[in-house]
Amino acid sequence: MRDKKVLPNNKKLGEYIPFYFGQRSPMLHNIENGFNGIPEVRANNIIYLVSTVQKILELGNEFIFTNGHANDRLSEFFDHNDVDRIHEILDRKAITSTYWAEPPELKRKKESEFLVLNDIPYSCVLGMIVSIEYTKIQLCKMGIPEKMIAIRPSFYYKP
Repeated sequence: MRDKKVLPNNKKLGEYIPFYFGQRSPMLHNIENGFNGIPEVRANNIIYLVSTVQKILELGNEFIFTNGHANDRLSEFFDHNDVDRIHEILDRKAITSTYWAEPPELKRKKESEFLVLNDIPYSCVLGMIVSIEYTKIQLCKMGIPEKMIAIRPSFYYKP
């Protein structure tokens, strides 16, 4: 579905890497529970990649961001011209909410996205968040520095 949606800049949504602004997104809920045709994935196999808008700007990656789920017709798209107003545009209360089922508008806003065109270099990744120590150990064995990895079970639904 994301490969078919054409954005205001005439690019397809599927060309972008999506980042959420907060933890425990509705999409993560679907992934951890295997809902909506998505295969179930256990939390210990899910890694948050952490970056910042500033880091993306520094490296010159092309991006857009939304004030809600990018597939929702009510969500608006913004670009580098709007980045100075990002805190005004995003609904911080919705993004940080832990209960998002009601009202429906809350869920849409919680899923606000920061979309980076194509690939991002590894230098954009400032850290990683995992649910358990075992996953951290496995990442360290792969050469990821321990100081880059934080264990945060509360970022997951089923840690």
